[in-house]
Amino acid sequence: MTDDNGNAEDDVGSARVKSVEVTVQILEVLTEATEPVRVTDMARRLGMTKARVSRHLQTLTRLGLVDRAREGEGYVFGRKLLKFGRAAVYRSNLVELARPFLQQLFNSTGHTALLATPTRGGAMVVSSVNNQFEPGIMIHPGMLLTLPTSPAARLIYFFEDQKPTPPRVAANLRQYGVDFEANPHGSGLGGIAAPIFEPDGLIAGTLGIILSSSLLMPEPEGDLLEQVSYVAACLQAEYAEGSTSPLMPPREA
Repeated sequence: MTDDNGNAEDDVGSARVKSVEVTVQILEVLTEATEPVRVTDMARRLGMTKARVSRHLQTLTRLGLVDRAREGEGYVFGRKLLKFGRAAVYRSNLVELARPFLQQLFNSTGHTALLATPTRGGAMVVSSVNNQFEPGIMIHPGMLLTLPTSPAARLIYFFEDQKPTPPRVAANLRQYGVDFEANPHGSGLGGIAAPIFEPDGLIAGTLGIILSSSLLMPEPEGDLLEQVSYVAACLQAEYAEGSTSPLMPPREA
């Protein structure tokens, strides 16, 4: 009798573990997708039946971890999952370590300094030190930076080896160790950013500044580029002992 009960409990435990594994697989598919994923496509990618995937999606939707797309068919991340993700990012070791370096970058340049991390479609600001004397340049955690005008988003796109490669990124990295972009239209703001890498060489985020595009045209001051590059290197040494990506072009002498 004990053996029977033990086997039954083992079977239940095994089923629960399998259910968790399927859940993680579904969330991984949504992570990699750039648009809502339909049940048929997800089932095909996971090698499962539509019925099984649908059951898991119904449960995840009820828990708030997955949402139905607002337009058309398919599923996307739920608000609760995004909340969990943001909490994990904001409390990460990188964010904590970066705070004094952001202050240092602000003090040395006089411009709003920010740390951004990868997110779907670009970069998300997770910490900043704002310049109170430049109206309009107030950057807050949660703000999304997008292609093609954000150097932070461009660097993440480049080091995640996505195609097509944004123009001039490799050349800027090779010459200056950072990327920069002026955007004289719209907001009139531009930026300079340097990559920060995980110990395994994957991109962890970017450190940089946002400023008036007029200060980046036709070319930014060398001192600004060097300050961003230097402070980023100091943070990199603290965070991952100077790790770099194999995609990082050698810096010109």
